[in-house]
Amino acid sequence: MRLVVLYQASDIQKHQPGYHDGFGSLLKEGTLTEYLGIPYISVAQEKGWDGLWEVVKRSIQEINADGVFLQFFHDHRMIDPSHPIAAIRNLPSKPIIFSSVGDGFGRWGKRIPISYKITAKLSDVNFLTSMGYLAEDLVRFGAKNIVLMPNGVCQLRFSSSFDHSHYQPEHDVVFIGNLSGTLNPFSDLFWNERRRRSVVKAFTRRYGSRFAVYGNNWTGLRARGPVAYAEQHSVYQRSRVIIGGYPYVWCDYYTSDRVLIALASGIPFVDFAVPQVDKLFKDGHDWWLARSIAEMITKCDRLLELSDEKRLQIAAQTRARILTEHTQYHRCRQMIEIVKDLQIARKKGQISALPSPSFVFDDSGKRFSGATLNWTG
Repeated sequence: MRLVVLYQASDIQKHQPGYHDGFGSLLKEGTLTEYLGIPYISVAQEKGWDGLWEVVKRSIQEINADGVFLQFFHDHRMIDPSHPIAAIRNLPSKPIIFSSVGDGFGRWGKRIPISYKITAKLSDVNFLTSMGYLAEDLVRFGAKNIVLMPNGVCQLRFSSSFDHSHYQPEHDVVFIGNLSGTLNPFSDLFWNERRRRSVVKAFTRRYGSRFAVYGNNWTGLRARGPVAYAEQHSVYQRSRVIIGGYPYVWCDYYTSDRVLIALASGIPFVDFAVPQVDKLFKDGHDWWLARSIAEMITKCDRLLELSDEKRLQIAAQTRARILTEHTQYHRCRQMIEIVKDLQIARKKGQISALPSPSFVFDDSGKRFSGATLNWTG
């Protein structure tokens, strides 16, 4: 495949290095024969949205691309992409078009932009980081061939070695996360932030100075300020247990990239149980899922009863699995495999087989078909 990628980035190396490295690795391996990346946010800011599509058109023609990936294509400033997508689809190389969603979107506040709904309707394949109501909403709008593709962890920023011989934990429990400070009571975000604040207050009461919270807008609490994105492991690896704050989105399978970063840290991770996420990683083995703040505290207490050596031994198995199966490189490879299968089937006048992503399992250990919706091939 000769691939052009439109990245949700102003600077690809700064904002999307893991995906850029992933597709670059596929090029070196021969899975891709050509590859060009375009930072669509900075190009649109410089040239306008019409100018962006002209750049895309020239890039497709330059390498005779037969694949175009619209990565995390839901910038709220985007204009209607209907005509540009139709135009690139009709170029001589007839590229197959696939898109993705990276953020979690709510039912009421922070809803998915209409521009992405249009993109999804016009795409040959849609890769979503969550299913449930989000996928169903897109199907009602006319989208097809929807496939779950959870966030991966950046293999460049979060795979450095973790030397247990230098492990000296400063905190028993740590949380890294922000509050946006939204004041709109009609937004999902408003109520979920109230619950996130309740988590931090409860853990502060339970563990006192042994609990550390890092992030923005934690007024009235003993927060330690924000942590640079790429430095999260340096904080996690000075702790005994990590917790996830109350998630902003309760859509099936949704995990932010911060969940994958925590799982790759080598420190046990306790989080709230979003529907279906236990099919991505094994509860009580890869991570510990809770359905209330009290249950989160109980699970943390039990993990803290273990020796440091035992906890590190358990978490090291999860870290190894994440770095060998769930990096952004692995997500790039899986998407290209699915798209190429569809492309080959269509050239033969056939319907492509239903994808079976390698990372989703049911309770019996078998592949789970709920990772796709409205697959028409």
